[in-house]
Amino acid sequence: MPMNHCKRFKLLISDYLEGFLQGIQKKEVEEHLKVCRSCYNDYQGLKSIKMSLRRLPPKKTSPDFETILRTRISMERVWSRRGFIQGPLRIPMYTAATLVIVFAAFFIYYSLKISESPSTTLPAVTVQNSSNHFNQTIQPNPQESVFYSMEEVTIPSKGTPINSETLQNAPSKADSIARNHRVPVSRTLEF
Repeated sequence: MPMNHCKRFKLLISDYLEGFLQGIQKKEVEEHLKVCRSCYNDYQGLKSIKMSLRRLPPKKTSPDFETILRTRISMERVWSRRGFIQGPLRIPMYTAATLVIVFAAFFIYYSLKISESPSTTLPAVTVQNSSNHFNQTIQPNPQESVFYSMEEVTIPSKGTPINSETLQNAPSKADSIARNHRVPVSRTLEF
């Protein structure tokens, strides 16, 4: 007999022994016990235990003891079968959840790693010659290390506000480089 088939009948053996089964269920269990040696041995074992218990002297219990006991047993069966996810989707769902967590961890790790590392892409520089209004885009050689110094602003330590009008008239490093070459050039950086 297939194991799943016997499992169903093994759950019904004690009810059959107590006389709780009727009709078709009772007949199915009787037919199964005739065919399946394992279930029949379980039935005989439970039957001998029941006979041994009947020979013991009776104990005084409350009138609803048996009802409470059966209710508690049935509740334990329900709770033992209950889980977070039921049925055949249980393993694939846990696997999918694990994969989502792993991918999220890698994504977060590499996002943090990229934000901490310096940028490796070089910006394009647009040079505009004021004499003939000709725009030319220069792409730096990726083999060369090119560093562009942007406007340097010194922030006063005493909390004095920065005057933007003063900074507009102050010469920058880019202006001093342009003065050395004596070519009026405006520079824009594209990222």
